[in-house]
Amino acid sequence: MTVVVESPGSDQDSTLVSFRPRLERNYLLRRLFHSVIAVVGALSIVFFMTAATGNPARLMLPDDATEEQVAGLAAVYGFDQPLLVRYVKFIGQTVTGHFPNSIRYGVPAIDLVLARIPATLQLSGSALLLGTSLGLLLGYWLSSTNRILLSTAVLRLVVVLQAVPPFLLALILILVFSLGLHLLPTSGAGTYAHLVLPVSVFAITVVPGVARVFRATLLDHYTADHVSTALAKGIPLGSVRVRHVAINSLGPVLSYIGLQIGGLLGGAVVIETVFAYPGVGQLLVNSVNAKDFPVTLAAATVIAVGYVVTSFVVDVLHQQIDPRVRPE
Repeated sequence: MTVVVESPGSDQDSTLVSFRPRLERNYLLRRLFHSVIAVVGALSIVFFMTAATGNPARLMLPDDATEEQVAGLAAVYGFDQPLLVRYVKFIGQTVTGHFPNSIRYGVPAIDLVLARIPATLQLSGSALLLGTSLGLLLGYWLSSTNRILLSTAVLRLVVVLQAVPPFLLALILILVFSLGLHLLPTSGAGTYAHLVLPVSVFAITVVPGVARVFRATLLDHYTADHVSTALAKGIPLGSVRVRHVAINSLGPVLSYIGLQIGGLLGGAVVIETVFAYPGVGQLLVNSVNAKDFPVTLAAATVIAVGYVVTSFVVDVLHQQIDPRVRPE
């Protein structure tokens, strides 16, 4: 909540105190409404793209299945109902969390997805924490060093690194550290060694962007008036860099990380498949290959909801850290 200093006898400040909480509440409600619309939009795209593949019952049965067998399976899962009815039913299942049973495993699809979430959170969370920390340190160094040639070379390397596709980077690391040096396993899960390569790939995709955004924001703040004023008052340079420059530069970095979370969730599908890591991304790919549509829809739903919720939290945190983005 924004705190506005009220001056005695100032009617304007009193009015601000009265309206600012309402403005922030309206902003949160509006942002929450947009998040719900985004979730419904994402789920609608997933549903209609799945429905566009044709009769799922025919896809799930062998090529020599009879029409009676196809009709029977379609009746069991409701694939014979009109598309609009199936869509409304799907939205209702999403809201209540009661997805149909998995065709392959015979258990509720949402249970299979929820069981994989801890593995995905461990992978993406570790990578985000590592990549953000390294990116902040690198960005701070690039903005403060006097070694122009070295910093320029590092910055060029960062740009090149940002352009490398994650799957290609994953294959290179497997070739070097698993097949070449025999230091790390190529795939699987269960030990910390299994996390090193997939976490490294994810972290490397995060570091360049965070470093570039943080460096640019730091350089802007170094020349700001409030920084010059703080130095003129005799505040130590180290304290000014941390309290008046670095902390105020975290807002744009936070927004960038919020955007990157969507990329991480999408990249998890690729990385978990390359490293055979048992997360939600690998489950989604396996369900598509097995034509297990209940699991496909449940996994896509969880990923979409996770991305939207995370973006909402990041926006709210950004608003609290940087007063300039607060609603007026």
